[in-house]
Amino acid sequence: MEPRNDSDTIWPGDLIQEPSLQHVSARARSLPRRPPSRRTWTGRQLVRNVVCSVLLVLLAGKNGVHGTGSATTFNIGVILPFTDPTGMPYESVTTLYDLLATALPVMNSLNASYRFNLVPGNSKNTRSGAVAAMFDLYDRNQTVAFIGESGSGNTGPMVYAESRFGSWHCSGTTSSTAFSEPGEFARFFRTIPDDSQQGVAIARFVRAMGWTKVNLLVSTDSYGSSISISFSDAARALGVKLALSDVYLPGDSDLSTQVTNIANSESNIIIFAVSSSDDAVILLREARRQGLLGPDRVWIGTDTLGEYFTSSVFPSSPTYASDTANVQGAMYFMPLVATGTAAYQTMASAWTALGKTTSADSVPYGGLNYDCLLVLAKGLIQLAIKVGAGNVNTAGLSLVADFLPPPIDGATGSLAFTSTGDRLGDFSVLNIYNGDKRVVFNVFSNGTIATVHPPQFYSGSSTPPVDVPPKSVQYPTWGDSFVVATSVVRALFMLALVGGTVVLTVNRQKSTVKHLSFPFLVLITAGCELVLASGFFEIGEPSRTTCIAPVWTLTIGAQLVLASAGVKTYRVCTLGVDWSWGCKMVDSRCTVGHRVAVENL
Repeated sequence: MEPRNDSDTIWPGDLIQEPSLQHVSARARSLPRRPPSRRTWTGRQLVRNVVCSVLLVLLAGKNGVHGTGSATTFNIGVILPFTDPTGMPYESVTTLYDLLATALPVMNSLNASYRFNLVPGNSKNTRSGAVAAMFDLYDRNQTVAFIGESGSGNTGPMVYAESRFGSWHCSGTTSSTAFSEPGEFARFFRTIPDDSQQGVAIARFVRAMGWTKVNLLVSTDSYGSSISISFSDAARALGVKLALSDVYLPGDSDLSTQVTNIANSESNIIIFAVSSSDDAVILLREARRQGLLGPDRVWIGTDTLGEYFTSSVFPSSPTYASDTANVQGAMYFMPLVATGTAAYQTMASAWTALGKTTSADSVPYGGLNYDCLLVLAKGLIQLAIKVGAGNVNTAGLSLVADFLPPPIDGATGSLAFTSTGDRLGDFSVLNIYNGDKRVVFNVFSNGTIATVHPPQFYSGSSTPPVDVPPKSVQYPTWGDSFVVATSVVRALFMLALVGGTVVLTVNRQKSTVKHLSFPFLVLITAGCELVLASGFFEIGEPSRTTCIAPVWTLTIGAQLVLASAGVKTYRVCTLGVDWSWGCKMVDSRCTVGHRVAVENL
């Protein structure tokens, strides 16, 4: 296969030089000449046939169909942000287009009566640019179908404008659930599973890892809200709780508040759905600053993290080493690429034939957009056979009933669609370690999860960290030397009280003991024993009994001591006592403080 065939496609390298597409050669735009006829024409016949030919060409051109001998050619527009608004090229997009061009030989081999041509359009990464590129391609090339753009925000206006022409549209990157609204995008479909499916896949993966409590951080745009809603619903059904659910504004350069909230949460598992890989760089740098990157935490991103090393972090950057370390052990989800299918092998072989040293599946969203072209080609051929090549964009045609082919195996696996053009897709979980990434799990739409390679978390271990860290012991235990020492002192006091009670009991008939009132002394001693004993119930793991017992023993003990001391004090105040060191025949006017002190002793 020739790596470049100007008769089949227009290349984005030229498009970047002249975005208006005026550079396109006559060979690329014009139709092949018809072979000369051997028949002799009369003047009237010649006029009649010229008029008919002109009408046929006009009708065919109006519908983006060009007859090339015995074959009919369909033009397909490829609208991508080849440059930013200032004209700075995106190398990754050019690489993506190179991969898409390898689909042409496969498309042109489907049916000898139909050929396909790719025409690139530069959206300049803006909504207005996407719509302008679409109109430009249609006006110049009468495109019958489109693929692109890279973002949901730029794709929506373009698809709405295309309804004027009845064009068919496929996207391999637009995943917003807004495009799943029934009847709103009648001729739009996609080979990338929508965000709601990704949220469900993440929830299933989290549960399979044994985690039951996680943190969720999403952007405030439609992408983040789609992930948040679908993940939260699926997680609730699977018994996974959210320790934290937080949001941020896309493009915000200060995410310290969000990271602080994560640090204060109960879980060590962080799921983040950022609107761009640039936002992921900012988030992870802040996480590093606050000490949230380590062996005890797991960071799980969505498909946007797949562009981390292709769109945001480059080897020439002075922060490359630290930014690479920030994603050590991180995981992210991407639509599954079934490298074992025949379609993938064909794509990979064609990619290698271009002299590429990287694998075909390393091109972000490459296989998904490649599959877009395959489905568009099969759909247009199916439709042309049914209604005629010149009528593929007429009104009244249905996406499901007329256009979409039966399920086929593409470069990314089985291609089957719902009534709204959503693909029923599977996902892969990729693991980043030492700057390299590899698939570690596949999460299928039927709920099963297959291990492809052992994962490597931040520490290098394949054992998943716990979601909720073990709580530190906040109660006294017998293993604490201070607790043992204070318990020994408390026990000695209790023994001393017991010994004192024995002495009082033996000498209770003596006048000194009688004078101090033996029953009250026993009650005070018992109360002191209960107060000292209450501390022993607080040692060890708390339980229902050990939580209630200290309160009762302390309360009863204190009441016995205070009540007995109070009665004794009252007797001293009212009856009077002869004190050898102070008062003589105390009456009610003597100092009560001295008496209370003596009685308590």
